[in-house]
Amino acid sequence: MLRVLAGILFFCFVTSSVSFAEDLRKLSGWEELANLAQNKIVLFGDTHSKKGSANTIVSYLEYLGKTDRSVLIGIEISSSEQSRLDTFMASDGSETAVTALLSDSPFWEHPGAHDGRANAAWLNVIKMARDMREDGQSITLIAIIVSHPPGVNWDGPAANGFMETMTGEKFDTAIVLAGNLHTIQSEFPLNLDYPFGYYLGSQNIISLNPNGLPFPHDFRVSNCPNADGKFTGVYLRSDIFAINDTRKYDGAFCANMRRAPYASPKTEAAFKKRLGRN
Repeated sequence: MLRVLAGILFFCFVTSSVSFAEDLRKLSGWEELANLAQNKIVLFGDTHSKKGSANTIVSYLEYLGKTDRSVLIGIEISSSEQSRLDTFMASDGSETAVTALLSDSPFWEHPGAHDGRANAAWLNVIKMARDMREDGQSITLIAIIVSHPPGVNWDGPAANGFMETMTGEKFDTAIVLAGNLHTIQSEFPLNLDYPFGYYLGSQNIISLNPNGLPFPHDFRVSNCPNADGKFTGVYLRSDIFAINDTRKYDGAFCANMRRAPYASPKTEAAFKKRLGRN
């Protein structure tokens, strides 16, 4: 009886995998994603303290840097850091400018205040945005976590503010780097509220999750190599712009999910001390 049951479960798993595979479509490269993302927001879900999502965005930005698209970039940082970001974006990008961005910052220098976002990979996204602007591209970088009432998640107010910026200045496309729970597009409970992606509206976004994790029922991209973290593929559902769809993500991207070092030695040391490590 147990063997029969195991056989049935295996058959269901294989059938589900086949259906799943047929529902995916691998993009040939960044150009196709950029074309699909015209006038839309690409949400890159992040597993905090890992470098995969941020590195993937840098790779995507390298492609966008060869185009004339105007790009809005949102990053899951408090808006209290916006003046620092603006100063760095207008700087020469030198080590002195990087130090000014990081030093005495509630975000970058106090790892106990958050969950692993203050890492070198996230900093590289900001550096890439600055370099693109210096090269003459229309790039705007904003910290998306705006002020919100106590006890209320940042997702709803942040989504409203981001959409106002996106439509008000009429960017060609937008990118957001945020935790993968926040980039879910469906009515997924998040501390008794809904995520950032849900408030943006499915018609406005392409929501992607690294390697299909940690939600394997949405996407499990089994052929992502554990290589050097360079772009290897983006997988989308064939019906990604379907209306009234309750799925969590539109697709997945291949990324190297190894740990990213913190943005500065001071932050790294403070984080280890907080964990009781030498």
